[in-house]
Amino acid sequence: MLDANDEQIDRKFRGKYAPLKPAYETLRDYLLGLGEDVSYYIKTIYIGFEINSQVFVVVYFTDKGLEVGIRIDPPVLKEPFHDAKNLRWPGITSAFYLRDPEDLTAPIRKHLRHTLEIARAEAT
Repeated sequence: MLDANDEQIDRKFRGKYAPLKPAYETLRDYLLGLGEDVSYYIKTIYIGFEINSQVFVVVYFTDKGLEVGIRIDPPVLKEPFHDAKNLRWPGITSAFYLRDPEDLTAPIRKHLRHTLEIARAEAT
């Protein structure tokens, strides 16, 4: 049975964004697998991942793929990361594009874990 989030995700990944759904699901499953305290919510133009109401990852739909913004200090700007100022999200400093599940490489996973550790520390 689909929950409300599943139904919203299915609507978001229709049309030109349909090919990005496997990449998103890989990212979502990875982030949710980092702990029971990680949750997500879906808005009109983005998907947010949070811990204790602190957003640490945002996902936007773009023509280049999913743009995944992470909250990390200092910013990571070495490939595949880039500056996330265009996302205009407080604290989100770096981003990367995700097109395929294989794009979620070990270095990206490392930075995602580090981002979560920072958010956990700030939430306590």
